[in-house]
Amino acid sequence: MKTMRLNLLIRILVVLLVFTSAYSQEELKSSATDSISNFNFLYNKARQKSVSWSLSYQLPMTTGNNYIGQGYDGEYGFVFKTKVFVYKQLYVGYAYNHSVFDVEDTSVIGNFNSSRATAHTFNFGYEFLPLNKVKLGINYGFGSVRFRNKIGGDFEFSDTGDLQVLSFYLTYEVSKNISVFSEYGFNKVNSDISTPDSLNNFFEKGRFNTLNFGILIALGNDDVISAVKKTYGMQ
Repeated sequence: MKTMRLNLLIRILVVLLVFTSAYSQEELKSSATDSISNFNFLYNKARQKSVSWSLSYQLPMTTGNNYIGQGYDGEYGFVFKTKVFVYKQLYVGYAYNHSVFDVEDTSVIGNFNSSRATAHTFNFGYEFLPLNKVKLGINYGFGSVRFRNKIGGDFEFSDTGDLQVLSFYLTYEVSKNISVFSEYGFNKVNSDISTPDSLNNFFEKGRFNTLNFGILIALGNDDVISAVKKTYGMQ
């Protein structure tokens, strides 16, 4: 199963690389006549947004010598995010994350069949503007996660923990308000699972990575601080 998903991942990445390479060449040609003074890597008023919402399909990939990396096998998931731009490209936001895992090794984590992880995180980050219509973002999120573990039928029990996420994403603006994007994230779970002292290191922290592909809708033309200044005649 992991091999099939890995092959799919490789194919998707190849397509994205080909597309990005072709686009970058055209973009470089079209911008060759622009002066360096017109290059706005950190901020461009014409591309400023106020809020955004995104929905993405997620591929969770377990990793490392920990209970998630050794006991789970990531299947699929989805993520909903909302962002509010506070100052220029600096934003804060919220994310709802739902991921499905199969159990790969019951001897490691217990006798159950599958697990569904639901996470709520507060996020902040910054978006850079390397090319016209392209944004490169960095995001950090923290919050809580609950793993609902299923043992056949309808019987479930839950494990909880704190979640930290560091991710990087690439966005392409299809139109003024609509974009498509891909995002790669590193997830660390600090679990509340009670275990003997000898197993604390193995169960205390779990890790998995995520690859997302999605669509984003952005509205508005001012960040929060600029909007407040306009309202009160401060600029």
